[in-house]
Amino acid sequence: MQIILKISNINHKRIIVYLPYSESNINKIKRISGRKWHTERKCWSIPNNPETILFFRQLFADEKIDYSSVDFYYRIRNEPSIRKLSNILKLKGYSERTRRSYLYQIIRFLVFLKNKKITQENIKNYILFLIDKKSLSHAYINQFICAIKYYCNFILHEKDLIDTLEQLKKQKKLPIVLSKNEVRVLLNTITNLKQKTILNLLYSSGLRVSEVVQLKIGDIDKNRKLIHIRQAKGRKDRYTLLSKTAFDCLINYLKRNRTNEWLFPGQKPDTHYSIRSVEKIFENAKKKAGIIKDVSVHSLRHSFATHLLEAGVDIRYIQELLGHKSSKTTEIYTHVSLFKMGNIKNPLDSLYAQE
Repeated sequence: MQIILKISNINHKRIIVYLPYSESNINKIKRISGRKWHTERKCWSIPNNPETILFFRQLFADEKIDYSSVDFYYRIRNEPSIRKLSNILKLKGYSERTRRSYLYQIIRFLVFLKNKKITQENIKNYILFLIDKKSLSHAYINQFICAIKYYCNFILHEKDLIDTLEQLKKQKKLPIVLSKNEVRVLLNTITNLKQKTILNLLYSSGLRVSEVVQLKIGDIDKNRKLIHIRQAKGRKDRYTLLSKTAFDCLINYLKRNRTNEWLFPGQKPDTHYSIRSVEKIFENAKKKAGIIKDVSVHSLRHSFATHLLEAGVDIRYIQELLGHKSSKTTEIYTHVSLFKMGNIKNPLDSLYAQE
């Protein structure tokens, strides 16, 4: 049986590896950092980056391997049109994260087409594939629609391909919020000072995970107990709260750790801590805390806003602290807050109160 490496249609961050069972093969793939066994699919996956692929080729140099899917993906990723689109988005002022998301949307689409011509029908079929087969969110699909519009307008110069293309109606989903006690238990599970400081800041300041990893020493206003968030989502600066508890934790962290430019440096010199590393910290803490809610690290930001609202803080102030452009975005927390619902007398309880 041949070894096959395959790029997933959607998650290009990992490469699926179909590996015939043998003690030698297992020992080899276990030498790859970040490898993962998928029991249900009976396959392995490895990180999708040139370093890992090169190491895999070296380990299995004597084996017959089908690299066609991976080679095709990298050929698409390195096409001049992709680099040109990246420059166009950069000149329009999009953040690095948004540019990367748009580029990967186009790469995924081109990989899906497999050298077929881009037509209105193929674009619509891909959107239906994302909806029906992958069950992806409307927000994800709308991001693809924005990306393909740029690609057709500025790279292909064929506006007629997307003339009738409209974004999907936004899904109204309520955020899942942790209670104050759940946040306390979660934070108390963490013993590593750096990790504790990061999660403390995420919750106490309502930060996005991308914002906390990019904090610099100069962004901390020790005297006013504020954090200066620079060029966040929407290219906006803002100030947010720095609690006494988080501040004390931060000072202890700085006393024990040398930092350069970044408040939370990464493993490589001159890089900041990765978003994925913070996500893993939260996932581990959630597991230790025994929290079964379907929450992510972003739920700390949701919880910060909801708990402020429940404490009676004006929603306009919360909007400023979160950096929301519109108050309508912030108003979603009124639907999950106990500020009003907690004071409603349930009719079932009132029935038994009359007895």
